[in-house]
Amino acid sequence: LPPLSLLEKLGRELRHRL
Repeated sequence: LPPLSLLEKLGRELRHRL
């Protein structure tokens, strides 16, 4: 997966956790 996809996934996880 491209870096952009990883960053987007991390962002979604962080938002879900917060």
